[in-house]
Amino acid sequence: ARRRGGHFATLFLDLDRFKQINDSFGHAAGDQVLIETTARLKSALREIDTVSRPGGDEFVLIVHEAAAEGAETAARRIMDEMSRPFTLDGTPFTVTCSIGVALYPEDGEDVETLLRSADMAMYEAKSLGRSAFCFHQPGGNEDLRTRVRLDHAMRQGLAAGEFSLHYQPQVELATGRTVGAEALLRWLDPQLGEIPPQ
Repeated sequence: ARRRGGHFATLFLDLDRFKQINDSFGHAAGDQVLIETTARLKSALREIDTVSRPGGDEFVLIVHEAAAEGAETAARRIMDEMSRPFTLDGTPFTVTCSIGVALYPEDGEDVETLLRSADMAMYEAKSLGRSAFCFHQPGGNEDLRTRVRLDHAMRQGLAAGEFSLHYQPQVELATGRTVGAEALLRWLDPQLGEIPPQ
């Protein structure tokens, strides 16, 4: 691609809640799901494209000679293939996936950068509710760092007793009667003050 001034897309795919399959059906069944997933990925892509499984329930796909439009087409075909039910021991079930997309050369010009960009985009797809695909967004690395810092600060705040429980009444508008309450956890950080919901 560098020699020809071309493009390609790196797709980082992770099966959603794969651990539940292993826990419910056993690891042999999980292996069958991985084998069938591989077959579905191959059928969704062209012969010139590449499907690999670096480990676990993660797959890395290379969509050759594809810019954003070609990558989106491939991601949509994969989502369609994965939406068909799987069957184990006569039990049908759905396996969804989250896909992150990084484009060469826009999102990286080496393997490490492209994989990291696609991986971050995949986590963004998961944060949107799974069963989705996202393109890498510039600045996403800083967003991820911010989330990691916030996660760490929350764990420290929990250990330090900085969280407090509050109740918010639920009121029936027609009668003005209190019908329930929501339990809310509030975080008061000593340096940052009250932290709003994220």
